[in-house]
Formats: sequence, C-alpha cells, structure tokens
Amino acid sequence: TDPAERSELKQFLCMDKLKACCPEDHYGPNCDPCSVTGSNGKLCSGNGKCKGSGTRKGNGMCSCDKGYGGEACDKCGVGYYNSYQDDSKLLCSACHKSCLAHCTGSGPKGCIACNQGYEMHTEHGCQDIDECALSKPCAGNKFCVNTEGSFQCVRCDKACDGCHADGPDSCTECTEGWVRNKDGVCISADAAGRIFNISNTRYF
Repeated sequence: TDPAERSELKQFLCMDKLKACCPEDHYGPNCDPCSVTGSNGKLCSGNGKCKGSGTRKGNGMCSCDKGYGGEACDKCGVGYYNSYQDDSKLLCSACHKSCLAHCTGSGPKGCIACNQGYEMHTEHGCQDIDECALSKPCAGNKFCVNTEGSFQCVRCDKACDGCHADGPDSCTECTEGWVRNKDGVCISADAAGRIFNISNTRYF
C-alpha cells in the first residue's frame, strides 16, 4: 500500500471506527487541536511536543525537550542557559558541571552558585576543591585521589600499613611480613633475607 492509502486506512480504522487516535497535533477524546504556541508561532515554540498529540489522551499542554522550560517551552530549563536567540529560534546549552542549577553563560565563570565539590573563585568562577589536601577523608589502609568535583579512596599496596600514594614506595609503614629496603621500598621479609644472604656470600 502507498502512503496515501495507509493514511486513509489509519483515518478510517484508528480515528473514525475505533476512535483510538487523532490527527497529529490534535489530542484528547474530541481530537481538539493543540494550541499552545510560542511567540515564534510554533507549537511549543518548536522546543517540545503537545501532550497527547495524535492520541485520544493528554491535555494539550507542552512537554518540553531537554533543556527547555516554561508553559510554551520558550525558556531555558534549570541547568541550561540561553546561548542563542532570534525571532524564530531559542537555543539552550547546558551549564558547566561545576554550576549548581542556574548559570548565565558557558564555563565555570557562568555559574551563579557552585555544585558540591567546587568553590567560587573571584576570577575563575567555580573551581574544584582538593578534598585530599584539605582533610584526610580516607580511613583504613587507603589513600586519597582528588577527582573533578569529588575524590576517591584507593586501597594501598599490599606491602603497606598506611600510605600516601600507590606502590610499595609510598608506604607510611610496612605491613607485617614486609621490611623497608635502603631505597625506602617495602619488600617482603623473605625477599629481603635472600638479598642479605646473597650479598654476604663470599666467593673464593
């Protein structure tokens, strides 16, 4: 069947006979036309869809696309800012991840307030807080690694009983069964014993 025939069949079965659907941009039990338009004359300002469009359900209000808000989807939603606008189009772009909810423009400088893990800097906007430098947030046999907006606790090397970074050369103390060699690296006591014996062997 060609598209025209399919359309007629849909009209007959779905709309007229079964009364299960409506034409596009119509909604509800009586197939009322969707009527919420923006100042540009487009339904939902071209940034959303009419709730229930093409069905016998919905209320005809706008369901805005991601990043848009307002009754007619003619504003930028929370976490987005107006990056371009003319008489027919509004473009909303996402705020920087360091921003808490609202922003006035791109990057950390556009933030009105900072997200958790960031602090406001007069010149540079929201900057990452180095939690590892500020406090010792990692308990047990773990060390702190600063990440953008947060931090991670990473398990110390098996040779360590406490550490400040990764590897057997970063131990605060060596764990039981391990000893520190002359380079400050924790090595197993067995390996240390073998090295000691070899270095003390005399060859004739």
